[in-house]
Amino acid sequence: MVVVEQVIERNRSLRSDESGQVLILFSLIVATLIASLAIFHAQNLIAGVESSRAFLSFPKDEIRNLKAIANHEFSHLPRDAQENLIDQIKLLYATKGTYVDFEIVSNNHFQLRYTNSEVTYTEFLRVEEDEEWLQSGGGGGDS
Repeated sequence: MVVVEQVIERNRSLRSDESGQVLILFSLIVATLIASLAIFHAQNLIAGVESSRAFLSFPKDEIRNLKAIANHEFSHLPRDAQENLIDQIKLLYATKGTYVDFEIVSNNHFQLRYTNSEVTYTEFLRVEEDEEWLQSGGGGGDS
């Protein structure tokens, strides 16, 4: 009987001791905070990677070069030569898996279409014969 009373007394003392429960509660709170910070950090990394990939995938230099070709070459060529040049440009870009087309809308108006796996771009261009894109020195230093 004395042993049973001692066991009952120990159980009562263990029930009233809440220091272990507080320790477990605080450890769960800290673990939750660390997990949420890890998720937040991972989302920021993914967003940074996606924005840099989107920046690199937009072919602004290629489009700029196509517009420069249109402005410098199309204004000096007759209609047949323009169509031959457009066919050559189509073939060159088709080897890279990109669709490029210059549609002749009117005498000095063209529609540029650029399409690759990620970007579709369309712009109407007006070609002027006296338009000059570069400075007299070619855009470099003083000449």
